[in-house]
Amino acid sequence: MKSPAIPQETKASREHYSVIIVGAGPSGLFLAFKLVCEGIDVLVLEVGNEISQSPRAITYVPIVLHEFEKVGLYDSVAAAGHKNEEE
Repeated sequence: MKSPAIPQETKASREHYSVIIVGAGPSGLFLAFKLVCEGIDVLVLEVGNEISQSPRAITYVPIVLHEFEKVGLYDSVAAAGHKNEEE
């Protein structure tokens, strides 16, 4: 298990954000996207310093796909993913 990096003082640590989201997984990033679209200042914190290659959010239920559609992300997400054709 990796130990968290020691926080460094950065511009982000000196600014005010309306919302701080911990975790840059699919849910955290989508929430950040939705809030920024509404004009809300958001800071996303992630302990990892590179993109994880392990699967995240491997299945999206219809209500999530509908949310992607409402913000114009559905086509990109569907094109990048694998569609299960099994019955």
